[in-house]
Amino acid sequence: NINLHKSKGDYYYDIFILFGKNWKVNRQEVLRRMYIAYDKADKHQINDYLSLYALGYFHHLNSESNKAIEYFDRSLSLDSNHAPTHYNLAYIYTELDNNEVALKHAWNAYKKYKYINYKNDACQMTGSILGKLERHEEAISVLLDCDRLIPNTYYTYYYLLNSFLHLNKTQEALITAENMFSIDWKSHTINTD
Repeated sequence: NINLHKSKGDYYYDIFILFGKNWKVNRQEVLRRMYIAYDKADKHQINDYLSLYALGYFHHLNSESNKAIEYFDRSLSLDSNHAPTHYNLAYIYTELDNNEVALKHAWNAYKKYKYINYKNDACQMTGSILGKLERHEEAISVLLDCDRLIPNTYYTYYYLLNSFLHLNKTQEALITAENMFSIDWKSHTINTD
């Protein structure tokens, strides 16, 4: 029964999300089993937005961007409110240097995420992309929202500093740099950027 493959895929997807590396089978094997089950079900048109998202995520992890985009787009056609799909599409389109499309998906992820850590990640991505597009005033506005969501994070300050410097806002850049280095001056990330 093909429906069992879909259920088996759901089972392994749940294990992947809930247990990560802390399950009796390693993470790659869990992903492989999830993929095989969802792929069999999908070949018989048994799918939903989450199984299509999981197939897209699998292809994304395996650096198969075009295949990932195909599954993510199919997932969004079934549920356009799924924030992780938008976030992963934004990430892929940024890698492909298609920043206008990436920005659309980053904005959607930012608006749709409920969990504050994920919302903040999407917010930082949105600010970063706006900066790449030379839309620094908008980037600053978004990144200040990030700082309100989760104050004093390195990447929020990093992208803010970039936009302040591009706009020759020296005083703001100086304050941001001081804040950035006061987070954790011993941090590997700070010392290697």
